[in-house]
Parts: sequence; C-alpha cells; structure tokens
Amino acid sequence: MRVRTLSLLKKNIVVWLILGIIYFFMECVERWYGHSLVGLYIGDLTNYSDQIVQPYINSKQTFTSLTGWSSFWMVLVGGLCGVGIAAVAKAWWTDKWPIILKSAFGVVFIVWPLEFLSGLILNIQFGLGIWDYGNKFPAIMGQITLAYFPVFLAVAILAIWIDEAVRHWILEEPKPEKFSAYLKKVITFK
Repeated sequence: MRVRTLSLLKKNIVVWLILGIIYFFMECVERWYGHSLVGLYIGDLTNYSDQIVQPYINSKQTFTSLTGWSSFWMVLVGGLCGVGIAAVAKAWWTDKWPIILKSAFGVVFIVWPLEFLSGLILNIQFGLGIWDYGNKFPAIMGQITLAYFPVFLAVAILAIWIDEAVRHWILEEPKPEKFSAYLKKVITFK
C-alpha cells in the first residue's frame, strides 16, 4: 500500500511539473508573440521610433525573470495553479457548474491567492522582481491585478482540459473528451 501511494504521489508530482512547464512555455510564447499582455510594453504607435515591441523590464528584475518574458519559478507556481484549478473542476460540489464558472472560481480562489503569495515571497521577500503589476489598476501591492482576469480565465479553461489529458497520459485515468467538444461546452456554458 505504501509503495502504491508513493508511486501515485510521484506521478502526481510529474503531472504538476508538466502543467507548470506547459504554463511556462505558454506564457513565454504569449508574451513573445502576443505583444500585448503581462510583461510587455508596446510603444506609442504615433511615434515611429517607438514602434518596436520591447520586453518590460523593471529595475528589480534579475536573470531569473528571463528579462521580462517569464521565470523558471513559474513552472512551480503555474503548475500548482493548474493542479488547484483542476481539483476545483473535479470537486463534487462543482459537478453542476459550467466550466467557465469552475474556471472563474479557480482564478479567484486558487490563482490569485497563489500568485499573491508567491509574489510576496519571490518578488518582495527575495527581490527577484519577476513581475510587477504596480502600474496596473486595480493592483494589490503590485503582485496581482484584476486587469488580467480575462487572461487568467482563458488559461484556467485550458488548464482543466490539459490536466485531464496529462492525467490520462500519466495516470491512465479516463480519456478526456475531444478539445472541440470541450470548447463547445465552454461556449455554451455547460
């Protein structure tokens, strides 16, 4: 029994790390390609010399922040958020909730508290300067902001399906529905 529990724990840690790595790369690609969200500054389009998209770098950022694109710490934080959101989606008390409501609940009660706590530890206590929402409104101590709720909601919606796919692959849990069917449920609030 102890060996089986240990094996299951190891597999769940692997799921956590896979979700974190997926989140990390998603964040890097989005920030590099998207040019519009957290960590980037888009120049004033009325001034030709300022049209180059540049990474937003605050004065506290260190090498661990990957010069404004993301941070290796986001593997751990993002993975923990993904596992937490998936746990909310699988909880018995959310069975009748639509996916979008489960995702919103996960953002408010899992992602924001974890982001705030990790921001206090990584950014303020250790001074890593990985992110700074101090110039966004409304922000709490520069660590979380309501302005990015739609982005976090979209990521949470993806995290639920990705968690199911990874758990099918690693833990041999039931196969998740096709992604197109999942998105249809999201759009129709089921």
